[in-house]
Order: sequence, then structure tokens, then C-alpha cells
Amino acid sequence: MRPVKFFLSFIACLIALTGFSAAPLPAAMSGSLRMPLRQTDQGGQYFPETGHWVRGPYYEKYISMDDAALFLGSPITEVLDHPISQGVKVQYFERGRLEYDASAPAGQQVTVAELGDWLYANSKHGSPADFPTSSGACRTFPPNNMPVCYSFLEFYLAHNGSVTLGAAISPTEVIDGRLVQYFKLGRMEWRPEMPAGQRVILTDIGRIYFQHVINDPSQLWRLNAPQAALTEIQVDVFPAFRMLPPNGQQSITVLARDSALQPVAGALVKITITKPNGQTEIYRANAPTNADGMAMMDFSITDVVPTDLVNVRADVNIPQGPAASNTTWFRIWW
Repeated sequence: MRPVKFFLSFIACLIALTGFSAAPLPAAMSGSLRMPLRQTDQGGQYFPETGHWVRGPYYEKYISMDDAALFLGSPITEVLDHPISQGVKVQYFERGRLEYDASAPAGQQVTVAELGDWLYANSKHGSPADFPTSSGACRTFPPNNMPVCYSFLEFYLAHNGSVTLGAAISPTEVIDGRLVQYFKLGRMEWRPEMPAGQRVILTDIGRIYFQHVINDPSQLWRLNAPQAALTEIQVDVFPAFRMLPPNGQQSITVLARDSALQPVAGALVKITITKPNGQTEIYRANAPTNADGMAMMDFSITDVVPTDLVNVRADVNIPQGPAASNTTWFRIWW
């Protein structure tokens, strides 16, 4: 390259590259989490923008990482088998993969997969970037001693890159007219068309790997959002007949609602009948409350004389959740 051309190219790259600042990336470019997470009591979170959960050891690893929302993004699958290693479970994210090996020592069971290595080995490569790497705008890092330069270097230093991205495994390359650099855990891209502070982004290597290696669209289907935690049940009990002849047939309807008076489906219902002589009879609904929050039970009343009062108690509970009860009555009449 002639000196004048080299100098002009170097100046252009220097002006463009040094426009970076370590501000957070916008959601549209970085894919990082911008919507509130819904935390459960089971040690996990639901990510509404992708419709998947992160639970258990994967969740513990996620919240322990430096800016996992930036470097991993949101989950795109639930937990799956490792594509190669037996006994290892994995979960895919937009920009990475978490791997769980129960046989590993405590504290080392969940690791971030080195998908940057995979992407570098399976991508086309361009020419080295046309700027010098011996200036103070570049630094090398062990073990590969690849130079990381200009805005890529600023990003790497600002985000604890030796941990979050690992070592650089390639020089800065020009691929399809764009500057990129590969690291063990990811890939940086330079987007000069973006505003200052938003020009370094991370490649969605988790999505790329899943698309090319796993290629099972059903694993990407969105799961339902968690329902608001049910903390209270209100119970109403209605006898079909307030007056019932001796040996008559009674029907009891139980209605379960939450604190907002919305129906509670799936609740278990038990009815206890107490006669005037103290004798009790217990009936259980054949099915939990339906979508309207209702359950019904029919039974016969025997050994009760006219004018006697029969007391009814309804007990309603959600398995591993709240419980409540209420009472009513009916009278035996001629």
C-alpha cells in the first residue's frame, strides 16, 4: 500500500473507531433485556420478550455474571441436552449458551460455552483491518496475544472482557465491509452508521449456533407468562334449597375467587355436613373448581327430623398454595 493511501485509511479508521463510549447498548441493537423480569419463588425468572424461563443453577449463574443481559441476552430455549456431551444439559441464549455438568465440582457446574471458537471455525474470514496495531490504541492479552484495538479495546476494558468475552482468537477483520473480531465467548461488530456510544455490538452467536446446529424450531416456541402469585382465596357456599324435606336430595355449589374477585380454577373442594346430633359427613368434589371457579356436589340427607338445622362447611385449597373456608346452612322441613 502506498504511504498516502495507508495514512488516509488509518486516519479514517481512527476517527471512526475512537467514537465509542461505554454507554449501554440500545435494546434494538444489543438485544439486552429492557423489560422487567417476573421473578418466581422457585429461583428463576421469566423473560417476556422471548417467552422462556431461566431457572435453578442456570438462573444462579445468570445473576452472578457481569451484565448477563448484555453478554448472553435473553433465553431462546428451555433446558436441552448437550448436542455432543452426554449427561450435560444446556440452555441457549441470544448471544451464548450455558452448560450444566452435575459431575463438576461445586461452583464450576455451570459454565459459558465457548461459542466464539465455534463461530470462528465455521465462518468465512475477510482481510485484516487496515490499521496499525503497534500504537497505544491497541493492547494484547494472553494467551494468544492478539491485539484488541480502538473502540473494541475500550469496550473490552469497560466490560471486564477477559471474563465476559475471554481471550481474542482473531485479529480485527473486514467481513462484508464490516469490522469484526472474534473472542472465545463472542464476537464484536463495528457499526459506524449507529450513533456514538452504540457502535460496538455483540453478535447473536447463540441464535446462529442454534439455527445451524440444533435447528429445531419447536424449542423456540414461547411459553406462557407466569400468573400473578395467588395469595388469597375467597369462598362462597350456596345450597340449592334452604328448606329440604326429610331424606331429600341437596346440591351445594362452591365458588372460589381471588382477592380481585376473579375465578380461581383448579382448587380442591371439601364439604363437611354437620347434623344436629353432631354427626358429620364429608364429601369431596369429583373435580377441582372449573374455569368459573365453581364446583358442585350432590348428596342425600337422612336421619334428620323436621325443623332441624344442618350446617355446611366448605374448605377450599390450592395445592402448595392458599386455603380458605366458609359456612352456610339449610333446614329440614315438611
